[in-house]
Amino acid sequence: MRSEHRKYLSALHKVGHDYSNQVLGEFPPGVARWLAQEAENVCNGLPSQVLKSPDECVQTANVFHENQFDHLRQEWEGQDKTPALVMQTLSKAKDLGVLPPDWVLRLLIDTGSKVYESDGDVGFDEALGLTPKKIKEARTAQANVWVANLVAEALDAGLSSPEARELAIFEAELVYGWRQYAPATVQKYYEKLADERDGFGRSFMYSLGRYGFGSDNVYHSIRLPLWRRKVLKARLEAYRDAVELYPDTCDSKLDRARRLPHVVEKTVAALRRHVPLKDQFGSFV
Repeated sequence: MRSEHRKYLSALHKVGHDYSNQVLGEFPPGVARWLAQEAENVCNGLPSQVLKSPDECVQTANVFHENQFDHLRQEWEGQDKTPALVMQTLSKAKDLGVLPPDWVLRLLIDTGSKVYESDGDVGFDEALGLTPKKIKEARTAQANVWVANLVAEALDAGLSSPEARELAIFEAELVYGWRQYAPATVQKYYEKLADERDGFGRSFMYSLGRYGFGSDNVYHSIRLPLWRRKVLKARLEAYRDAVELYPDTCDSKLDRARRLPHVVEKTVAALRRHVPLKDQFGSFV
């Protein structure tokens, strides 16, 4: 966060220096408004977006975090505002080291107020409407939609229906550690629940990063539309190979721990044999 702090100050200094030396013919309105807000924040004792301590920076959600929280908010609204997703959002905020979004904070404040005004007769979970059953239902609903989206993305990439279902089942079981789905169940979820097309992009990227391939060229090329079919075909072959190499045991965790590293390494090796071209700017095409 200290490096971010220095970047902010450096950018502010450059704008001021360029304006004072008439490099900028007109002061940028957006920067002017931003500086005005900065001045107002500092005068009112509010947190500054530039003059922060590293600890304050850690607690501030950036655009990427806000997008994740907004996705959870949409799920929350789509699932009749189940409080389980409020808890998931708090967990996500803790993992990211940032403050929860405003919609969650408002809910928690309202809930805490209800508990306090009841003189403690109403518990926090009761006031929020949270039960273990609702948590399990929310997690199951998310998993079902995720599997549906995995199938949808594979079909969009040109895989056959049986291949798409097979690949989604492997991903759910070995990447996420969920139960093994039946093909008919997966097909039903796809027909009823599919609404996105970024399933394998996230799951595949996750497993690559986990196994140390984050700086590999393949890591940055797998999202290319023309490469998606090649990527998923290689992934499916790697899963089949892993299952044959490591037969089922009575321990699903052991099976997953043995198979997934093999799948990642075999997939990456297959893709390295056909690295996509780069344009003159060094970007994959």
